[in-house]
Parts: sequence; C-alpha cells; structure tokens
Amino acid sequence: MDAAADVLASRPESEICLQCGLCCTGAIFDYAPLTAAELPFLVSGKFARWQDKAGFAFPCSQLDGACCTSYHDRPSVCRRYRCEVLVRLADGRLTRDDAARQVGRASQLVNSALAAARDRSSTIGELRRAFQSGQDGWAEAGPDERAALAPLRLALAALERHLDGHFRRPHQRQMAELPGAEASPASAEQPCSPPALRRARAVNRR
Repeated sequence: MDAAADVLASRPESEICLQCGLCCTGAIFDYAPLTAAELPFLVSGKFARWQDKAGFAFPCSQLDGACCTSYHDRPSVCRRYRCEVLVRLADGRLTRDDAARQVGRASQLVNSALAAARDRSSTIGELRRAFQSGQDGWAEAGPDERAALAPLRLALAALERHLDGHFRRPHQRQMAELPGAEASPASAEQPCSPPALRRARAVNRR
C-alpha cells in the first residue's frame, strides 16, 4: 500500500474508497472543477482540461487503480467530495458490507459495459456520453446492428440507474423516467431506446 493509501486507511470510509475509485474514472461525472488558485494544475499538464471548462477531465491522470497518486496534493473538490454511498455509510444508513456491495455492483456494471464495447480502448466516460447523447449509432442502425449494440446499451442503462440510485445526489441524477413510459407498451418492446437524461456533469454539483 502506498502513502496515499496509508492516509486513506486511517479514515472510516477508506476501505470503500480503495475498492471503488469510480468518482475519478468518468463513470459518475465528466469532470471536476478547479478553483482559480488551482488552474496552474492545467498549465503544468498534471491534469487534462475538460473542454473549455476550468476543470480537469476524467478519467483522472493521477488515478492508479482506485488510488490517487497525488493524494497529498489533490484539488479541493477531491478533498470535499463524498458520494451518496459514503454519506449513507457515515450517517449509519448503510453498513460497511452494504456499501461494499453497492461498490461491487457498480464495478461489475462498469466492467460489463467495457466488455460489450466494440472499441475496447474506450473509457467508461466515453461510452456513457455516447449513450446519453445518442451518438452511439443506435438511431440509424438496422436490426442486425441494433442487436450488436443492445448489450452495451443495456449495460450502460443498468449502470446509470445504479449510480443514480446509490452514488449521485438527487439533483445529479442523469436518467429520468419518460413521461407516460409506464403506460406505453412500446417501452417494454424497446429496452434500448434512448432514456430521458439530465446533464449533471461535474463533481461539484451536489
């Protein structure tokens, strides 16, 4: 265990964090914002800028497995952030075993999505954004192509619902029920049709 892991090991939620790392991979958010004083991180190349934002992109370049290699010099947003699993663990709504199961299920869903991707070099964030934006080729695909795309879309839909239900705060959730979907027989026939999505993109929106 390295120095960063040693520091984490002194905290109650350390075991869960070191099993997870999803907040840094791009599975939950696209980027994390930096303060004005932290912008030199982008200039130095320590972190990669997210589009035109004053923030760094995920997956974080400082992530090694589920451990931060710059733990002692991490941005303030990283110091403050707690996913809902950690919040519920801290206030007693989840036991450590419950939290570990939620993390394990999320990791399983991420791995299922990555395994179903045709481009095995894709990150989970890239796959998630293509799914959310409808840029994964589903709309124009024929029956055979949709059959090939379906496992990935189903895995991503399951991942998004799990993250919404257990990791993101209510205002951060990215999937919403389509109005009237429960009454529509077509919804049962088209499990991979694009969901209604919210755009909770950044770690600090909590």
